[in-house]
Amino acid sequence: MEALEQTLETCLANDYCLETIQQLEIGEHVTYQDDNNNDVRVYRNDTSYGVNPVAWNGVDVVEIDGVVTLDNGYMVNIPSYQVQEEVEADFEPVQDTTATTSNSWRFNRFVQVMTNWHNGTKESHPYLDRKGIAPTDVDFDYRVFNGELIWQAGANKFQIIKADGSKKFSVLTEGTTTSAIVGQGVVKWVTEGFADAVTVNMATSEAVAIAGSDGALVACALKHKDSVIAGDKDPSKKIAKRAKAAGVRLIAPSASTDGSGKDWDEVRQGKGLEHVTSRLVAVVNSPANYVNQLLAEGWCKKTNGQGKLMFWNRFTQAILDDSAMESRIDKANVGNTAYILKVLNRKMIHAVGQAFRPDVVGDIELSGSTWANTFKPITATEGELEEGEADVFIELVSRVFPNAKDFKWAMGWLAHMLQKPHERPSIHPNIRSDHGIGKGVLVEIMEAVLNQQVVRTDLNKLLGNFSTDNTGCLLTFVDESKTMGTKAYQKLKGIMADNSINTERKYEQAVMENVYNRLMFSGNDKGVNIPIEQGDRRFYITEYASHKVSKEESQIFCRGAKEWALGGSGVDSIKKYLLGLNINYWQAHDSLVADTPAKRDYIDGGITSVSRLIQEYPHIIMTQTLWDNYIDSVAAGDGFSYQKLTINKGEFFESKLISEDWSVNKRWSDQRSKFMGRIKGTKPTGKRAVEMYRQITLLPVQIDRILTAVEIVETEAKMTTKEMEIATGYSV
Repeated sequence: MEALEQTLETCLANDYCLETIQQLEIGEHVTYQDDNNNDVRVYRNDTSYGVNPVAWNGVDVVEIDGVVTLDNGYMVNIPSYQVQEEVEADFEPVQDTTATTSNSWRFNRFVQVMTNWHNGTKESHPYLDRKGIAPTDVDFDYRVFNGELIWQAGANKFQIIKADGSKKFSVLTEGTTTSAIVGQGVVKWVTEGFADAVTVNMATSEAVAIAGSDGALVACALKHKDSVIAGDKDPSKKIAKRAKAAGVRLIAPSASTDGSGKDWDEVRQGKGLEHVTSRLVAVVNSPANYVNQLLAEGWCKKTNGQGKLMFWNRFTQAILDDSAMESRIDKANVGNTAYILKVLNRKMIHAVGQAFRPDVVGDIELSGSTWANTFKPITATEGELEEGEADVFIELVSRVFPNAKDFKWAMGWLAHMLQKPHERPSIHPNIRSDHGIGKGVLVEIMEAVLNQQVVRTDLNKLLGNFSTDNTGCLLTFVDESKTMGTKAYQKLKGIMADNSINTERKYEQAVMENVYNRLMFSGNDKGVNIPIEQGDRRFYITEYASHKVSKEESQIFCRGAKEWALGGSGVDSIKKYLLGLNINYWQAHDSLVADTPAKRDYIDGGITSVSRLIQEYPHIIMTQTLWDNYIDSVAAGDGFSYQKLTINKGEFFESKLISEDWSVNKRWSDQRSKFMGRIKGTKPTGKRAVEMYRQITLLPVQIDRILTAVEIVETEAKMTTKEMEIATGYSV
């Protein structure tokens, strides 16, 4: 109860959550989680909002700000609504579909089963007890209500299992398919029923799809790429033939190996879970499948510096000699090692080099030699993206790109990487934001979405003479981008526009290589981090992004977004979303779209920024400390520090100072004090220069003393003017 109260006070008070809740239509709901990962559902009926379910007995009107505690629950006021006196169900209302069903009984029964499921809890049940399955063994949200085990088999489908083991489906409309998954992550297995799915998940720790019937096994397996059907013993010839024709693998219990068990759940009960694990793993780790797995991992043969053929991984750059690969195969224990090595050597290519070519399917044949293609195609599992499935990703992108135009362009830019990886854009974003806004999390998630084809670097390394940060990837993330030199910008223009680069890898001849990467620049300066020229056609300067609510809220959201994306099927959902996004509006070389108000302001602030800063410097004395304090006060960024400007000869800081009538840097001193710095406009003696410096540096001390004296006068009203002058040492 305390966790729920905390959620209502914190999570629901979040502006983003409130905006989402306020946009709910009648009959819709949204679910959040409290600190204990318990679901907290906000539901809207025709007159009010309720939270997990609410008993509204005797309440007529609620007029409060925030949350009110009622008899059996909570009510959120957004704003006040007339409250019904009856208890509302805590789920989406179901529309009566009796016109399309055989009779109204199906509809009424479905609503009753759905209500029971929502009111039930995940607990032990005689059906599971007899099988030796505890609730904690089941990675699936089943419910027990009034002695019935109920699990949701689809949006409009439930199965009811009674204490005696009898089963019955309840569906809203005829022909409703099963779409339930036990476990987390990408689906690797398909079973006919619930108990088999639980057993296979326990044995493999991998996600299992439930087909619902033997006739739906093959169709369900085809929806999940590379999945294996874990079927019953002696499947019908029709199903086996259909699976073979569709290229779907099937494994079923056998009498000689698995005993009398008809299905995998019965085999587990008779032979134990470890036996089921070994049998299922065996079909995945067959010799032929293991060879295909090594090839898919990127292994091929390549000559090393001594002219010897070695096993080489095109994706990880790992190298193994024959004995090391033989040892690896031995440990896999999938069959005869010598035979597997023979098949592997026959199937794999012997590459003379490597090339990253999204525009080519497979490896590259050139002048009678084979080049290993290091590009990993980006695909998603089959099936349509469900509504709201990618909302977390969309929200993350909107936080990094809060401006509506920037968001639309950026989403097209991200989708273009997946849909057209072979087409390199000539426009690249420069994202400036508060620290912790989510740029790094977005890149980390995109790294998984792009199959790790991302390079993280900094500006100095990118601009280095022998940098390869532009090659072998789809995205180059340039973090903390800061430069003061116009020479750096000129070099960047070439890097951003060129579609090829001359590379020279170890043990390979130098080659002109195509590049396909997109560059993303990132910085936390509100000012100019990379000076660009008027008429620039390479940079898309985004509007500065601030925290949507607070830094703490951003941290919570980013942590949740990362866990959602990388901890389950989130990456696959993002792939589906970006691969299916309509980007006909987005052009890879349309420089006009990058002419935004943010870019115009950026150019105005950066094209003569050093000269402007010198002109607006407020003192006639300049030291490193005074200049750096000034730079901090105008939030110009670390790139404009005294030391950076002095080191960066390309900015001609010294000559610009002299042209603005500043003296050269020198040591000024008298009998009492000294400083190292410059003086503007006058040629005072050392004594006068030090006196001017002392006046500037003592000014904050004087102000502090005067303010302190004024505070004493205001609070105690006892000190005379003369006493205050004596106390401070200054005339007031």
